[in-house]
Order: sequence, then C-alpha cells, then structure tokens
Amino acid sequence: MPKQLSATLKEQVPPEKRLAMGQQSRNNFQLARKLLRDKKYKEAFKQFKHALAAADGNDVFPNKAEMAKLARNYRPAMVALKRWRNQKEKLIFALAADSTIVSQWAILNDSLNERDRILTVFRKLRDAGADEELLDSFYWNIWERLVQKKQYEELREFFSTLGWMTLLDVSEHHTEKWFPRERALELPPEKIIGNGALVYETAIALNENDAANVILEKLLSVDDSDSTYAALIKAARRARAKEPARELFQQAQERLGARRVRKSRQALGALIKSG
Repeated sequence: MPKQLSATLKEQVPPEKRLAMGQQSRNNFQLARKLLRDKKYKEAFKQFKHALAAADGNDVFPNKAEMAKLARNYRPAMVALKRWRNQKEKLIFALAADSTIVSQWAILNDSLNERDRILTVFRKLRDAGADEELLDSFYWNIWERLVQKKQYEELREFFSTLGWMTLLDVSEHHTEKWFPRERALELPPEKIIGNGALVYETAIALNENDAANVILEKLLSVDDSDSTYAALIKAARRARAKEPARELFQQAQERLGARRVRKSRQALGALIKSG
C-alpha cells in the first residue's frame, strides 16, 4: 500500500531557489561562451561544467560547434565530453532517457566527430524493442541522414510523423503569410522545401504514392519556382522514379515557360534524352 503523504509536505527545492539556480546556470553559460570566444579554453571549460551540472534542458547546453572547438583546444575537455556522452548513453540503453537526454547525447556525440555512432545506438535500441517515444527521439536526429543514404525502409515506422511535420510546416507558412505575428515560429520557405523534398523522396521510395502527391501539392503551394521543381525532380530521380520526374519537368515548363526552367532541366539531366 502506498505510503500516506505528510500533511505538511513541502517542495524539496523552493521556487525562489530554483529560479536562482537557473539564473546562475545561465550566467555561467554566457560567461563560458565569452571565454571560449576569447580563446581562454581552461576557464571556459570550468564555466561550462558549472552550467551543465545544473542544466535540466537544452537552453543552457552548448552547441556542437562550441564543444568541438573546446575539445580541439583543451585536452581535458575532450576527456570530459566522452565521459558525459558515455554516461548519457548508459541511460539510453537502460531505457531511462527522455528526449532531452537523447538530444544532449547527440550534441555531445557530434562534437566528438563520431557520426555513425548514433546510427549504431539507434539500431541496437530498435532491435532490442525500445518503445516508440525513445526511438522517435533518435529519428528526429537521423532521418535526414537516412534519406541521404537512401536507407528509406528504416524510415517506414517514422514516415507518418515526417508527413505530419511537412504539412504542419506548410500550414504554419500560410498562416503566417495571412495572419502575421511577432515571434513567429515559421520556417523559411527554402527550409520547408528542402525538408519537404526529402520527405517526398521517402514517400516515393516507400511506394506511398498518395502521400507523395499530397506532399508535392502542398510544397508547390509554398513556392512553385524553378528551384522548387528542381529539388522535387532530383528527389524523384534519387528514388528511381523516372516518370514522376518527367511529369514534374513537364509541369514546370507549362507553369513557368520553357525558358525559365534551367535548374529543372539540369535536375532532370539524362532523362530528357532518354525520352
């Protein structure tokens, strides 16, 4: 039977103390960044350690470039980064990690320039039957690499999320276009098209043709320029879909005119001559 809680139960860490600790972490973090810019690596490392010891999120967590610079120039930092990475990796394999832990682990691992380790860890977790939430935390970090490597089948379980992400980005773009706000979270159009072309490529490769057509329509609603058509044609070619690539080129010609499809023509390449 659960133990009855005390009637005088109090917070273990009072709000004012938590706020003060958070502010101290942010102060250490900003000082660490300044020291790093000034090439005072030993002092920067000390401040980063103070900040990270109290960090419970990514707002005071250094980025990959910062940690890589520190590791290159201060040997003890390299040793510490590996130790912190390995500690978080143990939590991940123990299935005791959340998305924040995974994100921090990925940043640490990238700063150590061990790019393939994340794929190895992900596949071990998947094969061990890790839950969907934990695997999704990895998918967000690796999905673009899997598309670039043409390892589409490994994205089948995550494909619905990628499609959802694409349509959400498009929807936010149109919302901000018609109802602009300050502090908008909308991605720039070129990023929407870049990410969306990878998802379109994945859809074709997985024979998700209806989804591919929806993604295509939505991306062209954001931008139907020669550059966008070229990105989509290239995606279709990478997925070995010749007919969709040709159809896209024909659509680009009809929409833009034969003289305004230089990038699309280059993307289609040899398929033009093959009929």
